[in-house]
Amino acid sequence: MTIEEMNSKMTVFYLKSSGKIKTIATGVHDMNIYSDEKEDMSLIIDFIIVDKNDFIFNNITLYKVESGTIKLNAEIPM
Repeated sequence: MTIEEMNSKMTVFYLKSSGKIKTIATGVHDMNIYSDEKEDMSLIIDFIIVDKNDFIFNNITLYKVESGTIKLNAEIPM
């Protein structure tokens, strides 16, 4: 993977049970980001790699992951 490709992607880590996004890291990552806790974390958290989107990156509470894609969160408190 080139530097340009790394800079154009982000990795979204989310809860398997609800799709709630827990964190977003720029670039391409995997569960090794959790170091020695990756085995435990992989029981509750999964990740997807998507094209970088600054709005989603800065507003993670507005979105969730559903069926492997980022969707607008219908449970946004108004």
